[in-house]
Order: sequence, then C-alpha cells, then structure tokens
Amino acid sequence: MTILSLCGKLTHQQRPYYLNHFSYSCHKNMAIIYFASFIKAKFADLHDDDAYSTLKALEKCGSVDKACGTGLTTTLLSNLGKKQVSAWIKENLTNQDEVRKVVTAFSSWNESSRITVLTSLLTQKATETSQAVITSIIDSLFYVKTRAGEFASIQISDNNEKILRQLVVAVQGEETVSKAEKSIGKSKLRKKSLLILWYVTRLWYRIAADSTDAEAYDADSSEILAIAKNESDSNNSLVFVDLLLSILSREQKFHRTPVAFAFVHAIPTLKSEDLCHIVETAAMSEAELAGNDDEDVEDEEGMPFDESEIPTRAGNDDDEDSDSDDDEEEEEDDDEGNEAVDQELLDKLNAALGDAAPRESSSDIEMDDLDEAEMQKMDERLSAAFKAVAPKAAKDKKRSAKNVEALKMKIADLLLIAISSKDLSESDKIKIIVPLLKWAKVDAKTHDKVAQKALGLVNIVVRMKFSDVSEKDALKLLRQVLEEAQTSTNLLIIDAVARCVTFVLKISARDGKSMSAGVRTEFQKLFENYLQNVEGKVPSNFVIQPIADLPLLFVDQLGMLLDAGFDEENRIFKRTEILGAVAMIFSKQVLQQATIKSAAIKKIGKCSSSYFQKVLDTDKSELKPRLFGTVLHLVHKVATCVADDEKHVEALRESLETIIKKMSEGETVLQLKKINPVCLHIVGKSIVGALTSIKKSLEMDN
Repeated sequence: MTILSLCGKLTHQQRPYYLNHFSYSCHKNMAIIYFASFIKAKFADLHDDDAYSTLKALEKCGSVDKACGTGLTTTLLSNLGKKQVSAWIKENLTNQDEVRKVVTAFSSWNESSRITVLTSLLTQKATETSQAVITSIIDSLFYVKTRAGEFASIQISDNNEKILRQLVVAVQGEETVSKAEKSIGKSKLRKKSLLILWYVTRLWYRIAADSTDAEAYDADSSEILAIAKNESDSNNSLVFVDLLLSILSREQKFHRTPVAFAFVHAIPTLKSEDLCHIVETAAMSEAELAGNDDEDVEDEEGMPFDESEIPTRAGNDDDEDSDSDDDEEEEEDDDEGNEAVDQELLDKLNAALGDAAPRESSSDIEMDDLDEAEMQKMDERLSAAFKAVAPKAAKDKKRSAKNVEALKMKIADLLLIAISSKDLSESDKIKIIVPLLKWAKVDAKTHDKVAQKALGLVNIVVRMKFSDVSEKDALKLLRQVLEEAQTSTNLLIIDAVARCVTFVLKISARDGKSMSAGVRTEFQKLFENYLQNVEGKVPSNFVIQPIADLPLLFVDQLGMLLDAGFDEENRIFKRTEILGAVAMIFSKQVLQQATIKSAAIKKIGKCSSSYFQKVLDTDKSELKPRLFGTVLHLVHKVATCVADDEKHVEALRESLETIIKKMSEGETVLQLKKINPVCLHIVGKSIVGALTSIKKSLEMDN
C-alpha cells in the first residue's frame, strides 16, 4: 500500500503517530513533502476539540512544521474555537515560538477568540516576540487600498475598531478610555484620526519591550489629547503633522499603517502649508533629522559689543574681583568637561602607550626615556587603538544615514497618499510641486533614491487632470519651477521641470486648443530666452517637450516657431530641435481638430525651398546632416498631411517643385549619399524615397 493511499484511511488519532515517524526523515525523502501537504488538507477539516487534540499530539512530536516545510500546526490552530484557543494560549503563553503562530491564525478566529488571545498577551510582561506579534495583528486590522495618483484609502471596520477599544479597556480600564474618548469627541477636526491613533499608542505603550519606547508612546498619547483639546490653535495642524512624523521617524515598521490611517482621515482638514511643512521636514539634512545637528557657536571675535559696557578700573575693584572669581569657576567647569573623555578610547590609548601612559605619580616614565624601538612599538599600538575605535563610529554614522534615508522614503509614501487623495484640493496639489522640486535638489547628491522618489511625486501630480486652476496660479507655478531650474544641472530635475512647463500650458488651455493669453506670453518669453540663452541656461526640453506633448496648442504659433527654426542667426542644434517639434504638429489627429492657416503652409514651402537651394549651392562638406534630415522630414510630413487640401498642395508645389526636382537628379543624390543614414533615422526613408513621396503627395510631374 502506498503512502498516499494509507493517508486516506488514517483517523485523526492515528495521524500524529505517522507524522512523528516521518518528521525526522522528511529531509531524506521528497515523498514526505507530498505526504505533509496531503495531511494539511485533511487537517483543514478538523475543528474545535478534534483540531485541539490533534494539535496537542503534534506538539509532542517536536518541530513538525519546520521538518515538513508546511504549516500543519498553524492550520489546526486556525480552526480552534474560543474554548480551545483560551486553553492553548494559557499553555503556550511563555513559549515564544508558539506565540509567533498567532499572527497566522488570528484572521481565522472569531472576535471573542481574538480578544482572548490578545488580552492574554497584553497582560504578560512585554517581550520582543509579544511586541512583534501584537503589532503585526494591530497592523492587520487596517485595510489599505492605494493607487498612485488616483485614490488612497486606509480603513478600519467597525468590528475591528471595537476590538481595538476592548483591548485598550483591558489594559487601561474603562474609566480612562471613556475619559479620553470624551476629550477627543469634542473635537470637530480629525476626530477619527486622533481616536484610533490614541487607541494604538496606548497598546504600543503596553507592549513596548523597551522602556524608552514606552515613554515615547505614553508621550504620544498625551500629545493626541492635547491636539484634540487645543483644536482652535493656529498651529494645531502643524503639531498634528509633527506628531505623525515623530512616530514615523522611529525604526520599527509597525508604525507606518496606523500613522498612514491617521493621515488619510485628516487630509480634508490639512492645508497646503501643512503639506509643505512635511516636505520641508523631509528635505532636512541627516544631522537635523537624526537630532545630531551641532549648536551654533558664535565666534567671539565677530561678536558685537558696546564699549560703554566695559567697566573702568576706578570704582569697580569689587566687581572685577567678582568677575575674576567667576572666570576661575568657569575654567574649572571647562576642565571638568574636558575630562569627560570616552572611557573606551582612553583605555585603548593607555594600553597602547604602555609604560608611557600618564600616571598619578610624578615618577612617571618620560617620553624622552623611551628608546627608538619602544617608540616604534608604541606608535603601532596607538595606530591599532585608533583603528579599533574608528569602525564603530563609521558603522554608527552609516546606520544613521540609512535610518534617515528610510525616514525620507516613508515621508514620500505619506505624501503619495495625500497626492492620491480625492479629498485634497487641486490648488493644494499644485502648491506642493515646488517644495518637492526643492527637496529633490537637496537630496540629489546624498540620497539619489530619495530625490527620484520626490521627482516621482512631481510627475504624478503633473499627469493628473485639473479643471479648476486659475491663470494666476498657473503663471505663479510656471515662474517658480523655472526659477528652481536655474540652480540645477541634474538631468532628472530638468526633465521634471519640463514636465511642469507642459503641465502649466495644459491646465491653462480650458478648451484644449489654445493656452490662455497670460501663459502664452510667458511661454513666448521663455522661448525667446531659449533662443538668446539669457539669464542662465534654458534647456531645450523646456520649450520642445510642451510642443511635442501638446501640439494642438501651438498651431496658432507656427509663425513664431518657423521664424526661429529657419533663422540662420540661431544655433544649428536649436533650429534642428524647433523644426523637429514643428513636424510633430502636422499629424492627422491635430488637423482634425484645428485649421492650419495658408500663411503657415506658404512659409514652410518658401523657407524650405530657400534652405534646400542653399544646400545645393554650397560645399556639401559643410552640410549639417541632422538639420537637413529634419527639414526634409518637415516637408514630407506637411506634404502628406495636406495632400487632400488642394489649396495647400498648390501653395507647396509652387514653392518646392523646382528645388525638389533638382534634388532628385542623380548627381545631387550622389553628393548627398553620405547623409543618407541620418535621413533614414529621422525621416524613416532614404533621401530618394522621401523626395519621391513628396512629389507624389504634391502631384509633381516626374
């Protein structure tokens, strides 16, 4: 009989025996893995007393779960009723390995069983294991649903909130809980956030394995009540935000979900100033966030003073003596302070110095008494002593930097929730863009991942659809982001600013076809600065990307773009970029929504013809391949798009027919052969192929 066929005949009394037999040999035989999986499926049908008796039998077999690689005992534990759960937790309360299984089984128990287990754990002396178990369970009571840029929801059901309250009552007493609820209940803002956070901090306080952590949680609870009481204070929102950031700054991961819950439900009450404060906090230096920033010490030589305050000798002897005594006392205090040296370092140095180490007796060996060999050995020991201490300092610094970066990332996640919330107004979302750019600039060199996260938040905002933004706010944002770009050369930041420029143009176009007058004027100034390169560098994507992303908005500005693209006074690469962007405007999709003026078509034909004629008349070695390919691409795109408009076709044919035929001649084609690969890349066709297509679209005779 095979193992699997035997399993089908086992009773729940027989199963522990076979598990005991196979648990010691499963690492030798893969068949036991299938056997254990089969048994686990059978155990899923056992409940209450049957599950409990089987579980007790398995516990006598040793580490069955570890040996078999499957959660046999947790499967049975999940199926226990309230009576069995109560008995099991009493028996295993001090067994840390068994207590950890509560996390897995918790979601399968009914409410009374959950409260029984948690209450039992809360009444015991806090340990790291019990803290980990209870905090994991508290975390599981919340339901998190967040989609970046669309919505953010973190909820707790009424039933789970009831469980939280019962647990707090179990450890704090009904009177204390009711008093806190009454105090928080009087607040009109953030009531839900404060109440749930108070429940959680009281539980954290009770289960904290470290006394310092417990004191911090106790202070948090008091702060929550103070926030509820002082709701009318102008800085109340900032105090609330700082409390959340303070909790979030601690290393433990279990703080994140309750803090996020409190934040989500408080978003309708927060203003842009509060969100900007969060960003400013995230942008702080490592020393500031770690609490290690040195106090400012003023240089005595630079201190201003009033000569009238300097006492004269006459008539001030007593004061002078008094001052002298005070100075002596201060010097003594300084000496005492200087003696507070790291004892570990001192011991290592004394050991390294050996006989040359300082002694209390005046008969110490002087350094001059040591011979050269002893001095060399002492130098080696001193070097070893300093090296022994250095790694610890470096390790602490590295850990601090890692913690700071983790905090910055957690704050970014909090801001993502705010940005994704429908409860945050469009105006507030826009006002957070510039602070995010500033943050990215600060951390671009020291915390690259953090900077990318901040820029990611900017990109999420600018991809959103906005319908109620005033021209004043749009212009303000445009000027601010351009100002931020002036002091940065980081390509990611430059790209983010370009997206912001595009965003401003998009939100200013109420009809989707033309930008507002004020924004158009501001963009034209930016475009002019780009051409002239005044007041610092203006990257090309500040003006090119908006055209590429929003071609419909630039149909009425074709004249300005064409003038700049064909102006020989402008730099070649700028002309190439501009004409390439103009080519993007000529698409079927754009022409279906906008009408191209005849004057623009004529200008394209005339300017292109003049350019091509100059190419034929000059030395081909001086030809700029990318510019030539871009102009050819523009003519090809325009000819293809207007092929159905007889008036436009006639205008183009009149300007281009002669020059196109000249360029199609064999000798000219041979002269342009070297730049054919560039044209293939830009136009998607060879030079001959592009010219043939243009002639066909414009109905030119071959």
